[in-house]
This record gives sequence, structure tokens and C-alpha cells, in this order.
Amino acid sequence: MRKWLKVLFVSLCALFILIVISTQIEQRIFRHRAELLLTEIRSIELRKTHWYEVRSQFERWYGQTDFDGPCDESTCKLQITISDSVLGFVSHANLFVRLDDYLRWRLKLSYDQGPFVSVAAFLFRTYVRMGGHPSRVSAAIGVQDGIVWSKNFSVVIETYGPATADSLNVWQGEYSLIATVDSVPRFSRFFDYEINPQLAIHPEYVIGAPGGCEICVFGWVEFTPYLDRAETDRLMTIDLSCLTRWHSCFTQIDLMPAAWSQYLAERPRVEALRRHVDCSPQTIEILGRDSLYITTGEIVQLRKNMRGAEDSKVTAKVRALEHVKGDSDLKVDEIREFPLSSRMDLIDPGISVGQKLIFFGRWKQVDELQIGDRRDCPVVTANDTNLRLVRNGMSRDSSIPEKTH
Repeated sequence: MRKWLKVLFVSLCALFILIVISTQIEQRIFRHRAELLLTEIRSIELRKTHWYEVRSQFERWYGQTDFDGPCDESTCKLQITISDSVLGFVSHANLFVRLDDYLRWRLKLSYDQGPFVSVAAFLFRTYVRMGGHPSRVSAAIGVQDGIVWSKNFSVVIETYGPATADSLNVWQGEYSLIATVDSVPRFSRFFDYEINPQLAIHPEYVIGAPGGCEICVFGWVEFTPYLDRAETDRLMTIDLSCLTRWHSCFTQIDLMPAAWSQYLAERPRVEALRRHVDCSPQTIEILGRDSLYITTGEIVQLRKNMRGAEDSKVTAKVRALEHVKGDSDLKVDEIREFPLSSRMDLIDPGISVGQKLIFFGRWKQVDELQIGDRRDCPVVTANDTNLRLVRNGMSRDSSIPEKTH
């Protein structure tokens, strides 16, 4: 019996060592492939790199590539996704799922998670807590008229450990560590009432974390195609050693050190700007770029409705003059009544009959539009200077597939 126990013990130790070695080899191979994909994405210079320059290098990823519609030189959107073997196994209908399905059918049982899937989940958690890094990496590009106009890189790592104070999403236990760097034609986050105050510091990119990310620690970067190449490369610095470290990465700064260090350093300044945003020429240009539609209108009537001391409201009848950008549901020469925002005084000397204003909107519908509801630029007069600033901003809206310039 002792002899057999020794044999069993040695066999289990050998099996454990074999699993650790094979896992490390597989993870290092996956890391090498992920770094190769990141290098290829970083090498693309938006607005300058031609489709034929990148087409051949992406042929190596055949089998991991998905296309959003037809792909040719005129227009193409493709995404490459690679996963390590463990995450790839648990993400699909694997053997454990099929065994549970068979057991459920054979014994006519009813349950959400069967015993085999529970065992698979236990093994997955054990693997993560022992230092495994189930991961998924994806990259994407968008081509218009033979030129690459957009690119994206993201990585998801399943990890286990306490999040630190450096993270905005404090989570202890098992969670997903996520980083995404993405080019965008315009910025839409927080646009309804104010632009992102980071844009006052660097108008071509923003860094942040979502407020509703559950069981995850997530950092993201968004930038326009007009950002300087050196800055783009810096923001796309992703530390993929997190895929093979013995000690897990826990926070955004581990995975995206350059971008997240800057984000943490800028937070006090950004919060100060959030409390006081100046309607500068740069802000008006940003509104020109990031608005979905822009319309000029003339105030033809101001009316104060009195229903009581606490229910006073000023409304303005506005005649639409010109659709500067986009096509809202407000027709030219149509007169429509809009309330003045409660942010403004009931009688504002800056608003008068005959005044021509610029209206910015994120959505096509304008039924809920209020004059003066923006924190950054409550009222923008439709004069030559402001319209020139708006059109300068519009020239940098790189919407794909249809660029506005």
C-alpha cells in the first residue's frame, strides 16, 4: 500500500508539474501572438496607411477574423479575436456543457447549472487562483476609400486578487481586468449637457473608466484619427506581460501604464474644470466636431408663463434657419417653441427677440431641447466667428463610412 501511495503521489506531482509547464508554454505562445497583433495595430497610421499595406499582414490571422459586411478597398471593417485555450474552452459549448445537456435530457431534470458545469467552473476558478491568466485579445480596423481611418485594441484578462486604491472599481475576488484603446470619429460620452472636461486639456483624446462595470476593473482610451502618431503610440502602450506574470495584474495601471498614470495625475485638474468650463473658441470647435447635428435658429418670441412663484417658466419660439451639420427633425423655416433651461435666469439679458443662435444636439430628435441647458456653452450666437469655429470642428469629424469633409 505504501508503495502504491508513493507511486500515486509521485504521479500526481508529475502531472501537476506537467500541467504548470504546458500552461506556461501555452501562455507564452499566446502572449507572443498578442504582442504581434498589438505591434501590427500600432504600426498603422490613421489617415495615411493604405489598405493594401495592411491586407497582407492580416492574412496571417485567417480564421480569427470577422468582417462587418463586405470587405474591399473601398470599405472594410474587420475584427481579429484570439483567446487562450482555457478561456476559449469555457466560452463555448464544451464537453461539460454537453454532458449536462445529456443528463438533463436523459433524466428529465430541470436546472440552470448542472453538476458538470459546476465542476468546470470550480476548475476554472482554481486555475485562476493558482496564477493562470485566461485571456482574450481583439483588434479591429476600419477602411474607407482605401485608407485606414479607425483602429482598436482591447484585452480581457481573468484575474484574482484585491483591487487597490489606484483603481476606481474596487473589487476583491475573481474579476475581469479590461483595457481598450479605440479611435472614434467624435466623442459622445457626457455630451448631453457638457463635453468631457479632459478635452479642454487634450482635445483629441480622453481616458476613463465606466461607472457601471460589475465584477471588473476596466480602463479605456478614446482618440480621434487626428491625434499625433507619437501620442497614439504612447496611449496604445499595453503591458502584455500581464498574460504570463506569476503574480497577477490587478488594476488599470498594470495593464495600461502610460495612459492610466496620466489619468490619475490629471484627475484633480479635470475635476476643477468640471466645476468651471469656459466657452472658449476651442470648446466651440469641439462642439462642431462632436455634435451629431447643428442647426441655427432665430428667436422670434419670448414668453413668460406664470403659474405660481415656483412654477415660472420662460419659453422661446425659434425659427430654424440652416442645418449646418446633420439633418434633424426640425425643418428649415419651421417655428417651434422651446423652454429656457432652469440653469438660466428667468429674464436673461443675453437672450432677446431677433437673436440668432447655434443649437447643438447629439440626437436627431429635438423635442426635449432646452435653450441654455449646456454647462459649457449655454448660448452660442450664430455670428461669422462662431460659425467658422463650428465648421473648423466639423472638418475633424472623421465619421466612417461617410466623413463630413
